[in-house]
Amino acid sequence: MTSDRLIGLSGRSTSVSLDTCLIRKYTADRFYPESAQNIPKFGRQASCSVMGESHVDISGTVFDRMRLSDDTCFLCGAHFDGDKTREHVFPGWLQHRHNLWDQELTLLNGTTIRYSQLTIPCCKVCNTEHLSGLENRVRNAIENGYKEAVKLPPIVVYQWLGKIFYGILRKELKLLLNRRDGNDGTIVPAELLEGFSSLHLFLQSIRQPFVFPDGEPFSVLVVNLHHHDGEGDYFFRDSLQLMICSLRSKDVGFIVTLQDCGVIANSYGRYVSDVAGRKLIPIQFDELYAKCLYQMALFTRTPKFMTAANDDPNIPTSVHMLPIGGLSSKPVVEEWVQADYFQVLSAIMEQSYPEVDREHLFSPPSHVMTWMSDEQQKLILVDADGKRIPT
Repeated sequence: MTSDRLIGLSGRSTSVSLDTCLIRKYTADRFYPESAQNIPKFGRQASCSVMGESHVDISGTVFDRMRLSDDTCFLCGAHFDGDKTREHVFPGWLQHRHNLWDQELTLLNGTTIRYSQLTIPCCKVCNTEHLSGLENRVRNAIENGYKEAVKLPPIVVYQWLGKIFYGILRKELKLLLNRRDGNDGTIVPAELLEGFSSLHLFLQSIRQPFVFPDGEPFSVLVVNLHHHDGEGDYFFRDSLQLMICSLRSKDVGFIVTLQDCGVIANSYGRYVSDVAGRKLIPIQFDELYAKCLYQMALFTRTPKFMTAANDDPNIPTSVHMLPIGGLSSKPVVEEWVQADYFQVLSAIMEQSYPEVDREHLFSPPSHVMTWMSDEQQKLILVDADGKRIPT
């Protein structure tokens, strides 16, 4: 089963089935303005500009040295010498858990690929040592449910979903944009992938120690979800331009912004803290993703980093994040506009919940439907039967 791309968001997504548990509350949106005051403005037609490429000196890094071909490991950049393996972008255990092998993922050009075919070149050491260790850690947490998944360090969740996000791009580098005409090039040109060199650099933390003295350059939200086995228990989506992705696996939901300098953690991380591990229904999780997506579209800064590496592999690479405010007087996040946010929410709802009437999502000038809080700004939480519980 495939899902349509989010128009104008260049997202990739897939789901196994749709969720049907809905709570309809027509209220003003709950928002945390003090943490997100004002980034390019998200268009009314759900279009946006590409998030600025981060600035980091990659000279001498793995990405700078590597060839983007099937002859090199996607992670460490090593040329193969009889040790070539194929790494599943979505790990085998996750595909078994949700019967994804023959399911399809929609790529950036609108074509689809089976999960089982979504593999990228990887050396034996990275595959069997570094990535295997990461997968085992995440697998043990997810398969034991939210209570264990929430204990994962944010850097581990970032590494895991960052590898998936980057891995799909690496696969699209080798797939034809137009299967009928090979002269059109590949879905993702090498020049575009080079724009994600800082993400690739940070993914080296999978195989060697990294430290972020000025704070982590990403945000990770982990939520507890109601679910019924086989009914909407898996969903993945991402946005290429805004470098954000989400994944739902039964009662575990992850939202990761890959390069936001912690903006989402400092805004909607507060909502997750307020929920305090209590269960959300999937539509609340998707609304949370829509809010994070829109806020990233308002982000005005191009993150800048300085790295200090050492030839000794036991000494961590230090990544210093330059002040996000910089010398500009422009707000870090542009003003939130409900009419624009409605376009984002509508795209998410249309994709996953076609039964939600678009006309009921927005009442001008500033009322957008929410499943997250009521008219008194109190959290909306429900039990497994959809009955609201006191908060």
